[in-house]
Amino acid sequence: MKISNIRNLFLISLALPLVMLFGCSSSEEAPPADDTGGGGSCENCSQYSNQVDITECEARNAMRGDC
Repeated sequence: MKISNIRNLFLISLALPLVMLFGCSSSEEAPPADDTGGGGSCENCSQYSNQVDITECEARNAMRGDC
């Protein structure tokens, strides 16, 4: 067997665990946001202490339309 073939097999054997470790981490991702709109699920904006968060919460409630 040639040296280059041995080197390629060695590199592949090192790369495969990294691909498995970092490529298959979908279980750590956040679930998708529910952007169905409406539904009467208004968010309680008084739970936030930061004015930016409060403004964003009020904007989300305004987009729902029935809050």
